[in-house]
Amino acid sequence: MIDKHSRPRLSYRVARPEDYPLLVQLRVECNWGVPDLERGWTNPNRVYCVFELASEEGESEDVGMGCWVLEEDEPDVASRQTKSVHIAALFIRHKYQGQGFGSKAIQILESVAVDKYDAQWVTLDTTAYHCEFSPDGLTGTEDFSRPGKNVAWYNKNGYVKFKENRPAYLHPLFGRPDYLLTAIYLRKPASAVKSRN
Repeated sequence: MIDKHSRPRLSYRVARPEDYPLLVQLRVECNWGVPDLERGWTNPNRVYCVFELASEEGESEDVGMGCWVLEEDEPDVASRQTKSVHIAALFIRHKYQGQGFGSKAIQILESVAVDKYDAQWVTLDTTAYHCEFSPDGLTGTEDFSRPGKNVAWYNKNGYVKFKENRPAYLHPLFGRPDYLLTAIYLRKPASAVKSRN
């Protein structure tokens, strides 16, 4: 394990076939489940990546994942024609959260979306409302009176809501196996990404 006090550097690599078990493990760790990964892994419009920390001593460790969605059914979310790239599946392992690696990971995803995939808009979605889950992650509640825990963080990073919230994430709540948690859709212009770089 890399010593977090050794000033590790976060980078990424495009996921390779041998990374698939790691991506499965990460999706299980964050309670997202595997079906979306199973559907998207071979889709050429989804490019998965693995985030890795490298120490000054040359050690490295895989610490998270992300995905660029280049084409989706909704052109305002992801489309080459509208030049919108959707960031999906951003996750940093729990033991590395709260140390700035999520902020660095979103910057990497945004820069690649703009510089490599020619995005004019970077979009993403997250849970719109605060959710509490059981320790096993199998059941939970959705509190419509409080925003989702990531909404403020994305707003701080320049994202604004651009379409109506809607049920989107399959997650059983209180024995309702078909329950869909509500998603909020956010975007950021490429000019904001370029001005940061």
